[in-house]
Amino acid sequence: MYELRVRNATGVALDLVRVHLPTTPAQVLEFDDLPDGASSGWQTAPALRRVAHIETDGPSGPMTLRPYDYVGEEPLPPGRYTYELGINAGRLTLKMDPG
Repeated sequence: MYELRVRNATGVALDLVRVHLPTTPAQVLEFDDLPDGASSGWQTAPALRRVAHIETDGPSGPMTLRPYDYVGEEPLPPGRYTYELGINAGRLTLKMDPG
């Protein structure tokens, strides 16, 4: 079993955060608005990887992080994970932490 939460470390408030899971058929987890510095609640996911396709909206408009592909990316072992979102040079970034 996997559990995922999202932490907002962008410096700005984020509207609805959508995490596209690496599953077939495609599944999306939605996390409500996140003020800067806040973490979402936990949601159950069928699979997770170290990288993810994420979409959100901020004060400057839509932001997307989309991996080119998942080649070489193995599924993570079951557990609790936090995807920490940041912004670097105007682009959405992702740091994955256990727990």
